[in-house]
Amino acid sequence: MNKALAVFVVSIFASVSNAASFDCDKASTFIEKAICSDQYLSELDNALGRAYKDALSNTGDVASLRSAQRDWIAHVRNQCQNVTCLTRAYNGRLSELSGGNRVGTQSTVAGRYEYAQKGYTGDMDVTEVSGVLSASISSILDYNGHTCEFTVVENKEVRRMNGSDTVVSFVARDKSDDYHFLIAFGKNGADIKGGDLSGGCGIGGDIKGYWMRVK
Repeated sequence: MNKALAVFVVSIFASVSNAASFDCDKASTFIEKAICSDQYLSELDNALGRAYKDALSNTGDVASLRSAQRDWIAHVRNQCQNVTCLTRAYNGRLSELSGGNRVGTQSTVAGRYEYAQKGYTGDMDVTEVSGVLSASISSILDYNGHTCEFTVVENKEVRRMNGSDTVVSFVARDKSDDYHFLIAFGKNGADIKGGDLSGGCGIGGDIKGYWMRVK
């Protein structure tokens, strides 16, 4: 059975690829092309665009916020030379802009979930200790027995609400800091999107899609 520790990142994301905040057909710089070619970065960029717009609507000092955003773009984001750096930069800025919208430390997402995808059997156990969420995720492809298995822990810098969904950010506890998932916890289940599963899944293995809450 393959095993991996993963970055499990969730934010207030769109579910489609290339969901960047700008027109990817016009991407010309390394940064723009990297964002458009990576689903997770694209969704991060879109999420940051919405968070920045919300922040502009709620701040009493628009000029300072705009100046800070320009400074972040020039001196943080645009200094990155790889996807890992961009991921960290976006998560850090998103955390700064959304600090006022963070959900409290206690959540209602802890529990047991079963994989609802046809042809697979899977379990996801989400626990919360001292306000920190962790999850153990495993699935089996029924016809050949190939598996996926991941253990992830929350990044407490990012937790918020998107409508009725609880959106949580999880990070790896090993060196695979560019290994990530996108998950939104709803009332009756959880939806896993995005991410590179090659390190934790056998051929045909998967954990993406809807997980039904059973406990």
